[in-house]
Amino acid sequence: MEIFIYITVFLIGIGKVLRKYSFSILSPIYQYLIFGITTIIFSAIYFYFFTYRFSLFGLDEISYSSFNLAIEYYFVSFIAFIVGANINYIAINKAKRSLTQQKLNLTWEIPDRLTNSLFRFSKYFFPLTYFFIFILFGKQLFIRCEYLSSEISRSGMLLVQLVGFLGSILASLIYEKKKVLTAFYFGFLMILFFTTGSRVGVLFLMIFIGIKFVLQPTHKTIDWMKLVAVIILILFYLAFVMHLRGLESHGLIPYLSEVLYIDSSIFRDFFFNIYYIFIYGVFVTVKTMSIAVKDWSIIFTNINPLPGSMAGWYEFSKTRRINVYAPFSTHGEVFSMGKWFTFCFYVAVGFIISYLDVLVRKLISRQHYFSALIINLLIVLHIFYSFEYNMRSSIRYIYYALAFVVILWAFRFIKRVLIYLSHLDDDKQAK
Repeated sequence: MEIFIYITVFLIGIGKVLRKYSFSILSPIYQYLIFGITTIIFSAIYFYFFTYRFSLFGLDEISYSSFNLAIEYYFVSFIAFIVGANINYIAINKAKRSLTQQKLNLTWEIPDRLTNSLFRFSKYFFPLTYFFIFILFGKQLFIRCEYLSSEISRSGMLLVQLVGFLGSILASLIYEKKKVLTAFYFGFLMILFFTTGSRVGVLFLMIFIGIKFVLQPTHKTIDWMKLVAVIILILFYLAFVMHLRGLESHGLIPYLSEVLYIDSSIFRDFFFNIYYIFIYGVFVTVKTMSIAVKDWSIIFTNINPLPGSMAGWYEFSKTRRINVYAPFSTHGEVFSMGKWFTFCFYVAVGFIISYLDVLVRKLISRQHYFSALIINLLIVLHIFYSFEYNMRSSIRYIYYALAFVVILWAFRFIKRVLIYLSHLDDDKQAK
């Protein structure tokens, strides 16, 4: 009975949010709420109506009461999040309130001058990226015995992933300028990431498709349908990439050979990806709630923004796991502290994310699209990590977003100082 009261209060709260914050897929508030509710709905359907279960690490085998308790806590957190968003709305001035109610412009225009500069830069960026990947992997790019060879530098792999991230953004920004050449640049980059067998290539595809979609001149119904179709295809690609990890040999040659032997098992892998993205995290939360120890010192360590070695995280890290492969979830760690802590914590999260939501709207209105995308990406990572990773791991993305905001403030302040100094020089010369 209690859960129905929470659901009713939540629905009333959603109505208030819709009146104060205009809906947009680029709104961090709606990204948080939509992903959360989608996860709860999918998990409930899966738990109550599916006889076949993936049961990763046996986490699906739980009682109805445990599942219902976790769902109850989720709705408490959603209500608290909405309260935080409303507090932020009350705190902001009238100009910002007006901004929150305006429809976000999803059609972004990149100045021709910037596009031309980026295109000239891409002529050097992509060939150098290919060269670096070839140097890092060597012959192992084509065939190797292990998925992650010990001969390949881990720091080198991190650098490759960073370059790939930048490459996906760059390709999406210049695509309309030179479609064929850009398609070749990005396509060849994706082939190289395909040979590594890494899932990160899927993220790069999503970034490329997402930014390219935003930069389209129109967003008709057919465009949204195409976007959904492409996302489904990307999930099938992810299923195939995950399948490749079980092969005896790895690299371009074995992976391309495996394409010829794709069978119906890929559909199982596809649905497993749906399970892993939208369902698995809830069961991690249920298990975390049942075994996590209520300890304020760990909570303070989790929210400490200092590096793990300085915050004392490594004293607890090994105990904050379900098993070797599955860490506690953020939601589970928070929920295990009780409803009052859950409510207060997510009021704070709602306040911070709604603050960032207003900032994203402000940045978009001023055509600072790249900065808005960076904040969006960091919030999305926080949302996803909250379901499957430790509290400390997910919170750091909020800290990264706030640190990025501080950097934007610093650049803005420096710019104003330089302008002021230049005006002083002009006045002196005029005298």
